[in-house]
Amino acid sequence: MMPAIPQIDSDILIVRRDPVSGLMKDITWLRFLKSIACDLDRSRLKIDGSDFLISRKGLVALGPPPMKTTKLLICAVAVAAACAAAKAKGQTLTATLSGINPGAPVNGTFNNGSFVQDYPSGVLDFTDFGAFCVEPLEDLSFGQTVVYQIQDSGTLDNYSTISRLVGGYLSSAKTGLDAAAVQWAIWEVTAESLSSYSLLDGNVRITTPVSQSVANLANQYLANVNSYTPVNLVYLTSDTHQDIVSWNAVPEPTSLGLAALSGVFLLRRRRR
Repeated sequence: MMPAIPQIDSDILIVRRDPVSGLMKDITWLRFLKSIACDLDRSRLKIDGSDFLISRKGLVALGPPPMKTTKLLICAVAVAAACAAAKAKGQTLTATLSGINPGAPVNGTFNNGSFVQDYPSGVLDFTDFGAFCVEPLEDLSFGQTVVYQIQDSGTLDNYSTISRLVGGYLSSAKTGLDAAAVQWAIWEVTAESLSSYSLLDGNVRITTPVSQSVANLANQYLANVNSYTPVNLVYLTSDTHQDIVSWNAVPEPTSLGLAALSGVFLLRRRRR
């Protein structure tokens, strides 16, 4: 049985699996500053052939590592520091909006019909990544460059639902209709004040029959949201422009992250 992940964020657990028996052994605890502890969703990372499992409470190395224990521990610290650097508060990402795919004009309202207009809808295509808007009433223009603040995704209301909607889009045929429908489904989740979600009524709704196909598919995404696999999203905010979420934005590493990763590469080089 896998040893329990510690409840202290500053603990890193390194476990080696016996290649013959398959049992966990040689458990080593490494304590270091909480400021560089990882706080990521469960995911896997390969380093020198070892299988590392990153959890919210630490870093677990599975499988017989090809390095000595000391080097393995140093690698664990380096990876944890790099992870923390990428999550550091106050980090920014500069992005330029190049277009909206498909940018289809969808007629709708965000204030129960007091103001109705066509909204270009779909995936926001930035120079280096794609995104969906989570703040429809803010401005964002083509060709505009925005310095976004990278936020903890957990601070975004209804993050779980939004991450599943994006997961549903990524697993679809990703047509223009899918993109527009998921964008409106996300707006329904972030801006609707009613308890139930529907793009056919409420404060946030799509005008029919003008944009009936988008409304129908958006409602289908909302009805099936729990069946979609959630994806990890980068939450980007701006005081003056639309807040967005991206599934493939890669923040530039900070100096701490670069230093940590250089430690990993140095170990790899010395082994050769």
